[in-house]
Amino acid sequence: MDADTRSLVIGFILTTVLGGLLGAGLQRTQWNRQARLDIAKQSYVDATTMLEQVLTSIDRRYYDLYRWYSAVRDDEPEQKIAEREAIYFATVHEWNEKLRTHHQGIRRHLGASHALSYLNYRDDLDAQHPSSLHYRFVLCTDLVHGLRAAPQTSPAVWSAMEKLNWHLTEFAQEATTELIRRSHSLRRLRSTDLAEERSEAMVSRPEPQHPSRPGPP
Repeated sequence: MDADTRSLVIGFILTTVLGGLLGAGLQRTQWNRQARLDIAKQSYVDATTMLEQVLTSIDRRYYDLYRWYSAVRDDEPEQKIAEREAIYFATVHEWNEKLRTHHQGIRRHLGASHALSYLNYRDDLDAQHPSSLHYRFVLCTDLVHGLRAAPQTSPAVWSAMEKLNWHLTEFAQEATTELIRRSHSLRRLRSTDLAEERSEAMVSRPEPQHPSRPGPP
């Protein structure tokens, strides 16, 4: 085998090996990128589902609490008050069953600050001035429960209900804003991946061969 042939064989082998390594590296990069994107998408879907469940639970408890409060405030018949109270405390039972699950879900998907806004056990030390959503519900429940025995407390009860409603709205807005931010981040991540894929495709694409132009006469 002469030198030229040997050089061609060696060049062919090196080109094949290097091409295979380069192709494997690009494939691995694409897999990693897709895995990262899939994880981000799933995390966003899980966070959205979790928040929908939490907000549904919040809306239901506040609605049932308000109906019970309205019945007591308006001095409705005893049977109607008892019915609304029973409905409300059935909702409270379901709330308490999911309390830790929702708290940890919020902490995992939205962060510690949102979780503390939902449930902060330090509020146990100052039940009259709670900062978290759960303990505001506890305070309003106690106030409505005592309203029948002390009708003169009605303005204070209504003020607590308004503050609770404001806190619920603020919690929902802040949590939704966080999900919107993550949605934008996911969109940017996808755009970056598409740009990188196009760049890699251009780099790996063979240069077209054009016939040489004739020189000047």
